This record gives sequence, structure tokens and C-alpha cells, in this order.
Amino acid sequence: MRTARTWRPHWVTALIVAMCIGDGIVSHASTTAYAVHDLDEVRKAVSEFLYSSNGSVASPDHVEVGVIDSRLRLARCGQPLKLFFSAGGATSGNTTVGVRCLGPSPWLIYVPGRIKVYRTVVITTRAVPRKTVVSKDHIKLEQRDVSNLTAGYLEETDQALGHVTRRPMPIGSVIEPAALEKQRLVRRGERVTILADAGRLTVQMKGKALMDGASGDHVRAKNLSSGRVVEGTVTAAGTIHVRH
Repeated sequence: MRTARTWRPHWVTALIVAMCIGDGIVSHASTTAYAVHDLDEVRKAVSEFLYSSNGSVASPDHVEVGVIDSRLRLARCGQPLKLFFSAGGATSGNTTVGVRCLGPSPWLIYVPGRIKVYRTVVITTRAVPRKTVVSKDHIKLEQRDVSNLTAGYLEETDQALGHVTRRPMPIGSVIEPAALEKQRLVRRGERVTILADAGRLTVQMKGKALMDGASGDHVRAKNLSSGRVVEGTVTAAGTIHVRH
């Protein structure tokens, strides 16, 4: 997962000028003496750069470029613009692109952008309270932009079914792995059934769980008849299977 930068919902003016080289930044008073670079061309160049830099982007519509302040006057560049990701810039999600002119009147600006990456992920179909066992009625698969989901996401419904929610989730939430935990089928101190293999037979005994456990977990339990502590696998609610 990549760490995402903060993306403001209403575009912040992208007049992020790192440095002015030579006479590349033209004042309003001097626009008659200098040819001014078309800012729409800069935006288009940034958009194409972002799109071409990420093969997982399915459409140019998945690329967004910040609004460049219309008051900015850049000298007309007589050479192709040089574009690059700024230091620490990501190739997906929120990022910053440097745009450099190496012409007779050089200049350099930085423009924020965003590359959306869509995946099929598990989301909630309704509001799900905390400590809810997830069922098929709670979830579905849907295409979402995952470029800024730094906490991760699930791609299969089986990864969520039967798990318990750690916190409330509103309808339409992308389910993060950390938002779920395995359902505890055995709880420490509770009575359990111990199943032990004896040749071709399986012997059933009463026991007491010494640990919490979810399905598939290895836990210890005490045989209440012999007092012996055994270790087995949680196979169902209140059931531990010991295999020798």
C-alpha cells in the first residue's frame, strides 16, 4: 500500500512554483513583449504524463489534474516540456508532477494530480454495527477507486463472511482487513467438547477451554476427567479436536 497525500475535495490552485529560472516567469506588464505559454497545454501534458505512467489506469478519465492559476504567466517554451514525478511523488493516488521548460527562458512549476486505480472490492450493502457476524446480506462486490485506500481492502466476499466487525461501518463502506476479526468459537474458561482420535474411533470428553479460539486456531484445554491439558484445533463452536 502506498501512503497517500491529502487530497482536497475542492481543487486548490495548482500554482506551486518551485523555482523561477532566468526570465521564465513573465509579469503582467511584460506580456506584450513575451509569448506566453498556454496553460491548457501544460494541463494536457500533465494529464498525458499521469495516464502513461500507470498501466493499470483503464481510461484517461481516471486521471485528474489540479487547476493551474490563470494569473500565472509562463514564457513560451520553444522545446518539448520535461515532466517528472516530484521527490516522493506516487504513481497512483495523490501525487505531484514537475513541469520543466529548458528553452531560452527556462521555468519550473509543480502541479498536483491524482491517478485513480479501480479494483473490485468488498463493500457493505447496509449499515453494519460493531460486533456483527458478517453474512451475505451485509456485503457485495463493487468497483471502487483504491488508490488512496492505504489501510487495504478485500477482493473476495469469502474473506469477510463469518468474521466479526471491530467497529460500526456505514452503508457503502469499503471493508478494510483490520475492521474484521475471526469469530471466537471457543472462549477461555468455558466448557467445551474435546474430540480425540483413538485409532479409527473418536472419543468425546468434557473439557474446559484455557484459551480463546476461532475456527482453525490451535488452543489448549483441560480434560475435566483426567485433569490433563491437551492441545487441539477449534473445529466448531465449543469443540476442540485433538489429533495424535
